[in-house]
Amino acid sequence: DNIPGVNTRYGLAQMLGNKKSYLGMLGRLINEHGNDANQIRAQLSGGERVAACRLAHSLKGCSGMLGAEALSVAARQLEQAILQGDSPEKIEPDLDNLHRKITEIRLALGNLQP
Repeated sequence: DNIPGVNTRYGLAQMLGNKKSYLGMLGRLINEHGNDANQIRAQLSGGERVAACRLAHSLKGCSGMLGAEALSVAARQLEQAILQGDSPEKIEPDLDNLHRKITEIRLALGNLQP
C-alpha cells in the first residue's frame, strides 16, 4: 500500500508482517495524535513549552516506530524548534507541516480498501 511519507515495509516489519495489525496501529496513531498540532499550539500559547515539547517528542517516537518517516521528521523539527526557544510565530510553519503530515496519513488510511 502506498501511504505518503510512510515506509510501510519498515512498519510492517515492526509488526512481523501482520498487515491488519500494522494498519490498525497506524490508525490508532492518527486517532491518538491527530490533534497534536492544535494541542501543541495551545500549550505554547499558554506558556507550556515543556508539555508541548514532550508531546512532539512522543509523536516523533511513535510515528518513527511505525515507519511514518515524514511525520516523525516533522515532529522532530517541531521538537527542536521548541527546545531552541523559537517564538510561536516562528514555530507556526512547523505546526502546519505537522498537521499536513497527519492529514496525509489519515486520508490515505481512509482510502484503503479493507
